[in-house]
Amino acid sequence: MSYTRFLGPISISEDNSIIFKSLLLSIVLLLVLATTNGTICNGMYSSGDWFVYRVLHRVGSYECVLYQRVELVSVSSKHVSYGVSYMKICGDFWACADLLPLANKTLYISEDIDRGPESMALFIDPQYSGIYISNNTILQYYRGVLIYAANTTQLQQGECCRIAITYTIELVNSSRKDLFTAALQSSGISSVTIEREQKEKEKMILLVITSAIASFALGLLAGRYLSEMKLRRT
Repeated sequence: MSYTRFLGPISISEDNSIIFKSLLLSIVLLLVLATTNGTICNGMYSSGDWFVYRVLHRVGSYECVLYQRVELVSVSSKHVSYGVSYMKICGDFWACADLLPLANKTLYISEDIDRGPESMALFIDPQYSGIYISNNTILQYYRGVLIYAANTTQLQQGECCRIAITYTIELVNSSRKDLFTAALQSSGISSVTIEREQKEKEKMILLVITSAIASFALGLLAGRYLSEMKLRRT
């Protein structure tokens, strides 16, 4: 994109080099801020590994609890196949109605694992461990396996009322004890944590954007001042 019509032709010189340096610094800061909070670690899940998840579905004051067992059938460097068995469903009918058809059924799923947490899949790149936040959703992975997830949405009812719909997924047992230990350590994550993390992220983004605008403005003023000084000297 060209900015010629706003600022006139721009060439890199001593007068406006400060502008480009400020912009470059701002872009680098924004890229660093946008990087997902994750780390690289060793380890790879393998066929035969199993995981038990507790799924809590809350609609207003009604709750439904679902337990599902996930067992890996095959794992390659790019693909994973697994079966999902729904072991137990209990709770209020209004919250369980959507989940009842899954009772006593096993679903088989094949997915690509050559992707990051933004896919929000059950299994991702096994080199990834960290927390990923997007809008009203928070996910935590350990060595590419989902160990915690939470999502909250608001359902509009009429003109005055809203109902909160919440899904929470927690790893409660596994053949991989390292994953289970990591899940226990993450059990303190809650909606309060989500809100706090989102607010902190928004503050940092606002701070960086404000700094970038201020740096650009100062650089522009400095460039114009130097240009005027040169013109006066000539």
